[in-house]
Amino acid sequence: AIQGFLSQISIRLNDVGFDLNKPTSEILSFSFINRCFELLRVQHRAFAKLLLEIDYPVRKHEGPSGDEFLKYSLKLLDLLNSISSCIAHLGQARLKLSHALSLVEASPSSALDRLKPIGTSSFSKEPIKEGENGEICVEVEKSEKELVVHRALMIMKQIGLWVCGIVISGLSGDAEAFMEMRKSYEEFGVSGLDRLDFIVHKAICESGVMLKEIKEVNDAVELLVASTAAGKSSDAAENLHKRLEVLEKETDDLRKEVDSLFSDVLEERTKLLDCIRLRNQ
Repeated sequence: AIQGFLSQISIRLNDVGFDLNKPTSEILSFSFINRCFELLRVQHRAFAKLLLEIDYPVRKHEGPSGDEFLKYSLKLLDLLNSISSCIAHLGQARLKLSHALSLVEASPSSALDRLKPIGTSSFSKEPIKEGENGEICVEVEKSEKELVVHRALMIMKQIGLWVCGIVISGLSGDAEAFMEMRKSYEEFGVSGLDRLDFIVHKAICESGVMLKEIKEVNDAVELLVASTAAGKSSDAAENLHKRLEVLEKETDDLRKEVDSLFSDVLEERTKLLDCIRLRNQ
């Protein structure tokens, strides 16, 4: 059963990295992190299927397996909240630039005062501090089913932290989240993730961590500033307008995905907690 779980994740990992043979400056993009987010959904579906195959439903998640899932789900919820904060920061920055853009023709000097590139955003450091390594510890007192669930949870945890680290870093422009996640594990528990990690790490080292679409907005801002100062702002203003529209759509789509995944994880966590409460009555 665990092989089927690993196979589904490996296939999705290949999908995530299918077009990464490109310049490093083009690798980190909303398209890439959307595929990473789909990986989280796939692993949760694969985990649910695994539990059915080994006849280990939520109500049987007691002891170590239940504790591990509760810790993992709480960590993931915290990280999703951090991602939501980064998205909100981008939304505020986009609105400020849209306002500045509206002033270009009527008041170029006012527009120039407000046309600032999107900078890095702060995020809570606590959720990204793992505090424990991700090694899979085999305990003799665990049943065979518990060992399968334990291994699957450790892999989900690795992938979840890795994906959230990339997303937070890409949205915030700060590589710390991704670098902290990488330090949590000496090796990954699923084939394909190590290669993907190498490519992403190389891209960050060579081209920075900010997403391509955010960089394009910043480039458009710099061009508009120069054009406005020279009294020729029309084409540059239209270019920035288009870049901001793209950013708005991408952040809105990502926000929906984050909210949806948050709801799904919270529902899974609530089901387990309800089962634990019923058993303890």
